[in-house]
Amino acid sequence: MSLSDSEEEKMISRRRVVLKGADNFKEWERSIVTRLIRKDLDDVIQSDAQVPTTAVERQTWGKKDRKAWAAIDESIDSSIHNVLPPDLLDISTSTTASPLGLKAKSLYDHLRLNYSAARSTRKAELYRIIWRTDIEESNPITSISAMRRAFNDLTASSVSMADSQLAYAILIALPPTYSVLASTFYMLGDPSSAEVISAINDEFRRRQTQEANTLALTAKVPRQLSQGKV
Repeated sequence: MSLSDSEEEKMISRRRVVLKGADNFKEWERSIVTRLIRKDLDDVIQSDAQVPTTAVERQTWGKKDRKAWAAIDESIDSSIHNVLPPDLLDISTSTTASPLGLKAKSLYDHLRLNYSAARSTRKAELYRIIWRTDIEESNPITSISAMRRAFNDLTASSVSMADSQLAYAILIALPPTYSVLASTFYMLGDPSSAEVISAINDEFRRRQTQEANTLALTAKVPRQLSQGKV
């Protein structure tokens, strides 16, 4: 015996998954895509989705887009909903990031970008670069540049991270020979990353100059001895 539409809808409702974060993203994605397919709304979230050009088709597409957007929006937890960009929540205004007719796709793409396993793994790697890097004494600039890029990538993905946290991470990662420089900044309190990086650059150049002078002097003394000038 086949199920009625209302009975089928009740079964689907019981299987609905609410997106709470990266931990249940895969389960949520399977649930919401299945739901959209059952309602014949999945075409509006496809990667190649485009708004039709004719007026009649555009009107039909717009209705499907709004229904799909509503289905996705009601399937996410309030903790995620509350931090969504405003243009993804405004169903009636067209923006570059969320144009009319592609509201559902814009919301779906944003959730995939920020909560998929791949994205979460990438975030974990960026945090590891910032907090677990050991800066090499012979070439501190390369490691610091990688830490800076990781910080920029995290903040660009809506992660709230203060610039002073990057500054402290860099100071902590310095080799022991930079302990005096690090201690100076610790005493100042909440330094900026630009100040820390500038100070390390200056100290690194000073050491390079000193090393070059020492090598030049070391090479000069044997020549003077061989020429009987010492």
